[in-house]
Amino acid sequence: MGQGNRAAVVRISLFLAFVTGGLSCASAQPNIIHIVADDLGWTDLSSDRTNKGNGSAFYQTPHIDRLALEGTAFTSAYALPTCVPTRMALLSGQYATRTHSYYVSDIFGDENDALLGATNENKLDPNATTLGETIQGAGYTTAHVGKFHIVNDPAEIVSDHGFDYNYGGTRSGAPGDYFATNGSFTNAVGAELNAYAAPYTQEYINANLKPYANGADVDSLVGTNKHLTDATIDAAVEFLDDRVSADDGPFYMNLAFNAVHTPIQSRPDLDAKYNEVLADNGGVSPDPRHDNAAYAGMLEGMDQAIGRLLDKLYDPNGDGDLSDSIAEETVIVFYGDNGGSTQGTSTEPLRESKGSQYEGGVRVPLIAWSPGRVQAGAITDEPVHSVDFYPTFAELAAAPTPDPATHVLDGLSLADLITGQTSQLDRDGVFFHYPGYQGGNVPTSTMVLDAGGVRRKLMYFYENRQFEFYDLDADLGETTDLADGDLSPGEYKLAARATVALREWLDETGAEYPTVRADGSPVPAPQHLPTIAFDLNADLHGQSTATLEKLGVTLTLAARGDTATFDADASAAGVASALDSGGANQRRRINGSLVTPEAIELSFDTDVMLKSLTLEAFNATGAESVVLSLVSGDNPFTGLDGYDTDGFTLGADSLAFATESGGMAAGEFLLEFGVLGRDELFLPAGTVLSLTADPVVGSGILLNAISIAQPLSALAQVLLDYNLDGAIDPLDYEVWRSTYGSTTDLRADGNADGVVDAADYALWRDAYASISGNALAVPEPGSMVLLTLSLISTGCIYLRVR
Repeated sequence: MGQGNRAAVVRISLFLAFVTGGLSCASAQPNIIHIVADDLGWTDLSSDRTNKGNGSAFYQTPHIDRLALEGTAFTSAYALPTCVPTRMALLSGQYATRTHSYYVSDIFGDENDALLGATNENKLDPNATTLGETIQGAGYTTAHVGKFHIVNDPAEIVSDHGFDYNYGGTRSGAPGDYFATNGSFTNAVGAELNAYAAPYTQEYINANLKPYANGADVDSLVGTNKHLTDATIDAAVEFLDDRVSADDGPFYMNLAFNAVHTPIQSRPDLDAKYNEVLADNGGVSPDPRHDNAAYAGMLEGMDQAIGRLLDKLYDPNGDGDLSDSIAEETVIVFYGDNGGSTQGTSTEPLRESKGSQYEGGVRVPLIAWSPGRVQAGAITDEPVHSVDFYPTFAELAAAPTPDPATHVLDGLSLADLITGQTSQLDRDGVFFHYPGYQGGNVPTSTMVLDAGGVRRKLMYFYENRQFEFYDLDADLGETTDLADGDLSPGEYKLAARATVALREWLDETGAEYPTVRADGSPVPAPQHLPTIAFDLNADLHGQSTATLEKLGVTLTLAARGDTATFDADASAAGVASALDSGGANQRRRINGSLVTPEAIELSFDTDVMLKSLTLEAFNATGAESVVLSLVSGDNPFTGLDGYDTDGFTLGADSLAFATESGGMAAGEFLLEFGVLGRDELFLPAGTVLSLTADPVVGSGILLNAISIAQPLSALAQVLLDYNLDGAIDPLDYEVWRSTYGSTTDLRADGNADGVVDAADYALWRDAYASISGNALAVPEPGSMVLLTLSLISTGCIYLRVR
């Protein structure tokens, strides 16, 4: 191509990119204002755009709503459960697993907690390369205004963390009192804000409050004490004035309001306004979730401050002429630092609140706004996290990010997302880790899985090494734990994918774990996939052997005894044999005494971890023991730790449990393995165990259920065994063919991206080829060519050759 033609193509491409939003005439290095609200709930804005239609009908936030309407609103934005770890993540760009910051204070727990929490860091490392330092290095003037919290000495904000100015930041997390007294705020607020602490005057009210009054009687404030929210925005506006006057390049401002953190103290005019709203409505809020007038007033006070900020950007000198506007040169990001606090608001329909890893504790409002730069009127449901702001602001500022060898960034830039260059981020989800105790919260790790738009949430609890799994698409309130029951094949695949991703993240980011309080033994990272429960019922009755298949795992059972068969009903199984006597009650049991030596043998066709046996006592009195013994195969009892207390006795090839020590009486009893300092009981494929009991006369034990879990190494088998029959074979192709294109039936979604497509076939094809030695071509969807070839190769179809 000639130079002239090439230049013409470039000019056309640039024009098309501009008119389609691919380029912007906005400045190369925009001003950046990051507004952080404290303890703001996901449903607290009156806008419906950030909360999937769950906005408040009581709270009024017209200026923040304007940002959401004119910018890009996020409906799945996440923060950490409390303010300290979130602020650490914002300024470091790192997950809590790297900063070891989980809470405001220690998370060790107390003597009643089973585990001892890990060490908690609540101050920013002076040696960290902070977001402020990175942006400062790109030529920005930087300022922090408001709450900082994560330093020992406020001087560090300027000396160590990359801010040229600090207005009000201290080590404190709450102001103590939002109102100034005698022209000063409390010592919890930096002295810099005392310059803005004078009582309200009519002149101040006319200039700064009346334009945003929204029905409040602002004139009633004359002579009253200044509210901290107004002083905070006064400082921010003065910083903007200085930057416009200096005209010395772009600025970055971290504007961190204390509102709406406790104490819940509203400006009197706004408190009166919302009490009047309640009174006019018969004392009832128009929104049954939200009825706190003081909280509503605090929130609107912050909203009014943001209205002042917007007007300042559009008309810096306030003369009504917008020709000096810097709005188009500025990016605003509005964000909450954790879920809403029940001391002021409700997080419904989300579950729980601040401090929790359930959605009410971590899902927060997020809006990006910049006329001509950020996509206007857009709503995105992409999951984003506190760690994403560092790389986002660095990209917007054209600032080189730190060398990963010295400071790793865990987040992804949202720049292309907010400018409309992409609609998806290149990752599977976001993560949380809390290795200790705080309030009612226990050691937990969490992944929010984003599989091609399919949204699931996996939570792992370290005390019992068990999972919870939620469908956030259909159950945003996390009311139904899918792991507490029978996972469908599609859900099991998603849960398996999330489990392995969570474990890899924990390993890669250097997660710390709690220890067992009683003996100091380590609590390991997740070692297995979610549990699979095999319930024993009447289907076994009268059989001497049986096979049960579930989610690709096959359990083989055998009744052992003289002419033994299973004696089973709808909920439990025992063994009946010719040696039994004394009536039906004695026949339905596992009874290993010399008089009636009966047992149930069990084995699995793949490697598993035995998680629990659900047993039932038959008139259990006195000393009685349940015994698991090796019959054949690899010995799973060698080297087990943690089975020398709580009624367990470990032998060379057996494990016994004294039911009396476990408090077993007549009724159901759960015998658990791999919890609270006990090693996982790993059973290699084909290993046969015998379950029996040594009861007193007239007693016995029934087996109700067996729960197992597959090791993490089973993931590939789980994802690519599309019909979950335990084998990667041609039958899986038929599942893929029949579900091709589906986004709901995901049994053949081998890469867990939320759609069954050609990529899933390619994964299965390669796995099958490696097992069978058959190299197969990719068929068109719906073609039977591959299935035919596969059946031929496996001998299921024979061709006659002439």
